[in-house]
Amino acid sequence: MEPLEYKSVAIIGFGALGCMFADKIESAKPGSVVFVAGEDRVERYLREGVYCNGIKKEFSFESPKEALEPADVVIIAVKSSGLEDAINLASLKTGKGTVVVSLMNGVSSEAKINKQLGDVCVMCVAGGMDATKLGNKLEYRTSGTLQLGELGGAPTLRLLALEAFFSSSGINCVIRSDIVYAMYSKLMFNCGVNPSSMVNEATYADMKKAGKAREMMLEAMEEARSVAIAEGIPISRGEVEYWLGVLESLDGKGRTSMAQDRIMKRKSENDLFSGAILELGKKHGIPTPTSAMLYNKIIEIEAGY
Repeated sequence: MEPLEYKSVAIIGFGALGCMFADKIESAKPGSVVFVAGEDRVERYLREGVYCNGIKKEFSFESPKEALEPADVVIIAVKSSGLEDAINLASLKTGKGTVVVSLMNGVSSEAKINKQLGDVCVMCVAGGMDATKLGNKLEYRTSGTLQLGELGGAPTLRLLALEAFFSSSGINCVIRSDIVYAMYSKLMFNCGVNPSSMVNEATYADMKKAGKAREMMLEAMEEARSVAIAEGIPISRGEVEYWLGVLESLDGKGRTSMAQDRIMKRKSENDLFSGAILELGKKHGIPTPTSAMLYNKIIEIEAGY
């Protein structure tokens, strides 16, 4: 069978990751990227513009009012609350042979996408990025790594084509046979670094040094690791060390998505992180006091917006 080659990409989500990946791909493959959003959002994005590392970008946009052609690749980069709308938009850019990549946090978005669109979505872990977008200004130094996989474990033609597409765009990309393990490993990290950084209004530099924010992060990560093990995903202590190494590589001035949410007074993915750990802890009879404290504190913070 002939190898696949992907050339066009539609991105749904104009946040930090969506803009960062658009910047990387469009710089390497001019004319290959289009953002897809509702008509009102497109008008706002065009009016406000976006700056990536201080340079104004002229991205292309499409809305459902137009006759949309399928893309080779669809990237979904929205918060969990926006998934249903994103799937509806993705359906307009999905045709025969289209592959969908979800950059969303958690471990459930791929199954929801495939349930509605068919077997179009590969499994993905996006980690190690330090992209921070406040208003229409995006700053990033490290674009991280995309880990891709299939539930069956073995690499497929579409995985190989995705790896080639992202790698040739300057995006580090690897294929993993144990992608579910990798997804839970990232969830463990997110359940520590995101809630703690939001509660403590911490930058990555704050999270790297000894102190309350880092201590909360490590305690929450250990709780997440314990419930993952109870779920049958044997996350090792070595994974904690791996993610601490990733943290060290990030721009100290950058912030997690939830820390950015607090600055912008947006609702965070509290339920996806600390909330999920509380549910799993309850299910398995595992105490999760730090996750509970972070969860409740974030509810208070968001109520005060």
